[in-house]
This record gives sequence, C-alpha cells and structure tokens, in this order.
Amino acid sequence: CTNGYTTNAQTGTSKTGAQSVTIYNNSKTTGSTCTFTGTKVPDTAHIVNPPACVTSGTCSAGTSINYKVNGSTTQSFYILKDNGSTLTLISSSVVATGVAWDSSGNNQYGPRTATQKLESVTSSWTNVPANTYNEKTGTATRARLITKAEAESVGCTTSTHSCPTWITDSSYYHWTSTPHSSGIGSAWLVNYSSRRLLNTLSVDDSSYTGPNSTGILNGGGVRAVITISK
Repeated sequence: CTNGYTTNAQTGTSKTGAQSVTIYNNSKTTGSTCTFTGTKVPDTAHIVNPPACVTSGTCSAGTSINYKVNGSTTQSFYILKDNGSTLTLISSSVVATGVAWDSSGNNQYGPRTATQKLESVTSSWTNVPANTYNEKTGTATRARLITKAEAESVGCTTSTHSCPTWITDSSYYHWTSTPHSSGIGSAWLVNYSSRRLLNTLSVDDSSYTGPNSTGILNGGGVRAVITISK
C-alpha cells in the first residue's frame, strides 16, 4: 500500500478459499492504493504422482489417479473424460452404500436421497473445486453422480460384461443420476463386477439382494464424480 497504509494480508503462504483482508490507514489522511497479487494453485497440484498425460497429452478413460481431496485424505479415482482443459474423475469405488436413489419411490424428483448422501460424504473435500450440482432439491457442492450417458461413453450397455471393470464394484451396484424414461419408479444403475452392465431398479431400493458369483449380497451405492482443471 502507498502512503503508509498497511494490511493484514497473508504473504508467502498458501491459502485455501477466500482471504479476508483489512486495510489500516495508520492515522494517515491521504489516499492510498493497495495492490494484491496471488497465484492460484492448479487443481492438478493435488494429484499424487500424476501420470504424464495430465501435464502433456490426453489421458485415456480408466487412467488411475490419486487425488488429495483435503489436507489429510487422498482418494483414488479413475479418469472418466479428458476434454483437454478439464478432467472428469470418478471415485475408484463406492463412497457410500445402502443408498436409495430417491426414497419417495418417484423418479420425477431426481436422485435427492443419493445426492444428499453424496454431499454428506464429500463436503470435506475442500481441494475439489466447488460447484452446485442440483438434482432437483438434493444439492451437492463437491461431487455428483455419474450419468447414464457417461457410463455409455466408456462402453456400458444393457448387455452383460459390457462395462469396463474399473467402473464397477465387486459387491455393490452404483446409481447413475438418470431416471428410467418409461416409468416413474425406477432409475439406471451400473451393476456390480460379475455382471458389468446397465440396468434399472426401483428408486427407493437401497438393499437389493441379488447375489454375485461369490454369494455376496449387493446393495445400492454411490460413486463420486468430480471435475478438475488441467
């Protein structure tokens, strides 16, 4: 600041989120100009040992990424899409289980129950850029559900074993955000790894008990999808 003014701005340190700055005139009566400069830490700085495609080239879907979602937690992800300037990542496994799509039993309201659960699990992921993912009245700020179209973009169909293994879980199916178009009571999901396909289930069902090949009972889960800049 010019003319003897000072501030309490932090200098030479990293800061997460907004910084509140107070300017002190120190009993000066003349005007002053204060200049603040800073450098935003790129989202990719939170990737642990990033693969070469993150900094140069294009990453293929299914590339494994470890991302430090906050100061103490590292979460594993797979790349869902690399569009050149941003990466869309999906958690490598479900982050919550026993979750209904919408407990009302009606898909007209969107995946409120699943979205609210996702928000409770990921709200502490402060290194993930904040967005507003509004699934009707279920709102998440750090992550969202995968869409049926995104699952289809990596090969998933309604045929058995069509989905790549990295987008499936051994013991749980996981919801997409897409309702079934021919009825109000069901939504699309990615089935577990011994099936590896897209199919539908009642939106209020959180504990489907179809056994997989090892006899494990399977329930509803959610994977977290996030978007970061390259």
